[in-house]
Amino acid sequence: MSDVTRHICQQYDAGQITQYDAAIKFFEHRATKGPWDADDVRTLVHLFDMYQINDPYLIEGVIDALVRDNPEKARAAQKNEKAVGWFVGQVMACTNKRANPEIMGKILKEKLVMGGGMAA
Repeated sequence: MSDVTRHICQQYDAGQITQYDAAIKFFEHRATKGPWDADDVRTLVHLFDMYQINDPYLIEGVIDALVRDNPEKARAAQKNEKAVGWFVGQVMACTNKRANPEIMGKILKEKLVMGGGMAA
């Protein structure tokens, strides 16, 4: 990572510049560098908080809380697989759209469609 890129990230992390300003500075700096490299991609992921949540335990915790707080929605999802879509939207909202969809779908299926998340 170049010193300029590092400085932009430090300013952003310290709250000295906005995400928008950091992006503008980064792209202005990049315009003079030539081809993109792995450090450039890591910087963009950092500046735009684009990390995907791949921890199944974290995603499961979000789902468990939603099921606990919305038992009527969970019962509806057990009866009609299409009702699982409400949980998909809520998980994505709770994780700022960063939950891994494949992991989330597997957990939702196990807990709701297959009936593992509700007590009898």
